[in-house]
Amino acid sequence: MSDGNGAARHQITFDPGSQVDPSFSRDGTRLAYRRVATLQQHVDVDVADAVVANADGSKPVVVARGVRALSHIAWSPDGRFVAFSGFVGGGAESGWIVPSDGSAPPTSFTSLPGAWDPVWAPDGTKLAIGVDPGQLWVVNRDGSGARRVSHGTYEEVGQKGEIAEWSPDGSLILFTAGDAGGPTQIYVVGLDGADERRITQNTDTAANGSWSPDGNRIAYMRAGTGSGPLVTIADPTGRILRILRGQYGWYQPVWSPDGTKLMITDDRPGPANAVGPAVAVILDVGEKLPPVEIPAPADADNNLPDWTGSWQRLAP
Repeated sequence: MSDGNGAARHQITFDPGSQVDPSFSRDGTRLAYRRVATLQQHVDVDVADAVVANADGSKPVVVARGVRALSHIAWSPDGRFVAFSGFVGGGAESGWIVPSDGSAPPTSFTSLPGAWDPVWAPDGTKLAIGVDPGQLWVVNRDGSGARRVSHGTYEEVGQKGEIAEWSPDGSLILFTAGDAGGPTQIYVVGLDGADERRITQNTDTAANGSWSPDGNRIAYMRAGTGSGPLVTIADPTGRILRILRGQYGWYQPVWSPDGTKLMITDDRPGPANAVGPAVAVILDVGEKLPPVEIPAPADADNNLPDWTGSWQRLAP
């Protein structure tokens, strides 16, 4: 954990194995993360526990144990539940909801085959979820009303960080789609049944979109002509407002709660574009302050987490 300027960095988890993909609850008081076991000096990345703890790492509670293919863990807006996907108890892959205090076991909220990586709508009544192959669906919180919202034919839907992002007002969903291991673009879709709208143009590849807290801007990664992708700021129509200096990695930029900063992982830092050691870079959106680098260590098998990090909200 570090402050917003990259200082006061300190460790808050001490369990054996690796603890990855942390995410703060909306009120900033708790943290959810994946705990991956280390077996005979090897990290078994395919099986993990879903853990919820206080924001300082104290009082960890395992809310789901031994989940195969555990996705990132998404907080409900009110903080009472978390959602994730994976194989629980040897059953089929599904989307799951569990009380964040661990008071009840996970319950499946969808029977869609190949459903993965749920993300809560801002009002907590619905979740967006990926469905193989290459589809984006929305499901009511109780499992009813499942409907496909993406219309295009894609090999893959999703991005480094999460399957998709709801706009702050819940009217639109931002997602990356394209060929598996190949070119992708970013799309916006509503819940009215209309086709999705591509918002990235004049680039071979764009990915990993993220809404600003006020919903007026989108940050995403765009292929550059140099040593790595560019952090790009656009309005919701796709009109580019600013391309930040520097080239980073294909990870999702994460907005600070006040919308003035972005955090992004760079797995090939420095002008030589050499591999590692990776850093998380805090960028001033207005580019009035220099970038701040924070070490972003990989796990024991040198795997970097999909999440760049999570900002803590200190006030409503």
